[in-house]
Amino acid sequence: MKPRSRKFSKHHRYLVKPIPKFKTHLIYGNYGLMCNQSSLVTSTQLNAAIMTIKRSLKRKGTLFTRIFPHIPVTAKPNETRMGKGKGSVNEWITRVQNGSILFELRSASPLLAKTALTSVCKKLPFKTTFVSRIPRTTSHAS
Repeated sequence: MKPRSRKFSKHHRYLVKPIPKFKTHLIYGNYGLMCNQSSLVTSTQLNAAIMTIKRSLKRKGTLFTRIFPHIPVTAKPNETRMGKGKGSVNEWITRVQNGSILFELRSASPLLAKTALTSVCKKLPFKTTFVSRIPRTTSHAS
């Protein structure tokens, strides 16, 4: 996974801030996977997580991915002398903040959603939590 095109191919390295500013609530689905630590996710880790969810769902639900690797990470080849500019793009990553939603599931049973999203925890390099949308009860005043 990588972006189709960019104006500038290389990127500065920024810090991962611990306080989330967006992506903290479920929008598209009823169940989700929330991050408990600020970290970086590579495109290979994200692909492995998506494939794990799709295998366990077996077309019984809809998956929404809320993160995308859009930050390039550069690296110089081994045994290269110092200088000669910045290295070429090696991999693509994304920053994940504490409390942000990574994946959402819709129209799946609660048990199937929980098993699908908890199996992804082993593929990601940080702690996660299964979240569900609380059904609203209507109370009538009498």
